[in-house]
Amino acid sequence: MFCNAPFITHEYRPYVDFSVRGGELVLTGCSVHSLINGEVTKSDKLYNPVKDMDNWTYVVGYCNGLVCLACFDGSVFLWNPSTTESTRLPKYGIPHTVFGFGYDERKDDYKVFTIIGDRENKVSVYSSNSGCWRVIGEFPFGKLSFETCRGQFAFGALHWLVNQGDRRKDIIVALDMNTETHREVLQPDFGEDVYDLTLGTLGNSLSVVCQYKSGADIWVMKEHGVAESWTKLFTFWIPVDLPWKPRIRPICMLVNGDVIMLSDLTMILFNPGTEEIQMLFDTWENPSYNIFKSSMCTLMLKA
Repeated sequence: MFCNAPFITHEYRPYVDFSVRGGELVLTGCSVHSLINGEVTKSDKLYNPVKDMDNWTYVVGYCNGLVCLACFDGSVFLWNPSTTESTRLPKYGIPHTVFGFGYDERKDDYKVFTIIGDRENKVSVYSSNSGCWRVIGEFPFGKLSFETCRGQFAFGALHWLVNQGDRRKDIIVALDMNTETHREVLQPDFGEDVYDLTLGTLGNSLSVVCQYKSGADIWVMKEHGVAESWTKLFTFWIPVDLPWKPRIRPICMLVNGDVIMLSDLTMILFNPGTEEIQMLFDTWENPSYNIFKSSMCTLMLKA
């Protein structure tokens, strides 16, 4: 079984659809322009970097046009959908879950981070410059769950939302790509009646979706580590006649300010100014979507 995880890029904006067809993971693509204008009739089949794997595969993250994929048997792949190039990283050899993928700009180094073992809290990193894994220390803020494990890459750091035992006390933890050190990132005052927080990225900024029963506030951090730079972009009000309260997640902001969002299993186009909603399609077969920047980056990793 494979996870479903389509992609949308900021630059060329192809839409990549992970789906299962007769037990095979199929990767397809089409343009976001066609998606928004209802012109999608057929998508192109893309190279599948994990076609020989029989393990459940999930997306760890994406950076500079590269996508990091991981399998439950410990296999990790880096893949460039634009060039179809992919590489399989060396096996770590110890049970682990891959929790993040990012880029160290100062050292021109791509890094993959894992949490080692089921009970331990030690962090290990793979460096594309060295071509090997190494332990860098412990994760000091508690355990990460698989549901929220994928680190969000922004401002040269990976970020996680870590539960401290009370939903009102979730904290944002940042791991600096260069120094490989952790620290807490202060959050804005979300007010009362918050029942769910979702961490993500929007554009080049770190984002938080603050969900209420009546709607969701979308916040972005303009300057990393500066609590006062958190800005509420807009509020999405949930129609009162809905029999359920959908979970909202923005996945891409267009040049004109419109936002492509997921509302549970439905993809919508939302205009924050007019609050107009355009239904794009229902995503019953593909509930997970991601964004990456298309590039011609070459995978030149050490063996």
